[in-house]
Amino acid sequence: TNISVPMLTVYHHASSVPILTVYHHASSVPILTVYHHASSVHILTVYHHASSVPILTVYQHASSVPILTVYQHASSVPILTVYQHASSVPILTVYQHASSVPILTVYQHASSVPILTVYQHASSVPILTVYQHASSVPILTVYQHASSVSIIKLGRRDY
Repeated sequence: TNISVPMLTVYHHASSVPILTVYHHASSVPILTVYHHASSVHILTVYHHASSVPILTVYQHASSVPILTVYQHASSVPILTVYQHASSVPILTVYQHASSVPILTVYQHASSVPILTVYQHASSVPILTVYQHASSVPILTVYQHASSVSIIKLGRRDY
């Protein structure tokens, strides 16, 4: 796709600005923004299709404000499912527009499996995978559009 806006922006680990920004297809509106873990602002924002209104907002771990905000969706398909804190199954699942394929899955805090997986449009190939905080494997893997070739892989210390 010929678009002038970036598909991925990753900032320095020590920065208070976003470390990851993924833009909507053919749009300058980001669909995913991840902030530095030491930041006082929200660490994750997912925007509605073709809209600047967020459908998901997750705030800093140490923040006293709500950690999750979900806005109304015009679809009859659930856009959010949150499971029990102590469960080993995903605690967050957001589905694609009129699709059962998840675009976002966050696993249990204590789990060794990925805590964040975002799938491509109508695809089972993840465009973003973030692993457990204590894991030694890469915490970020983003794949190319319609491809299994990763365009970025970041380890815990490889910022």
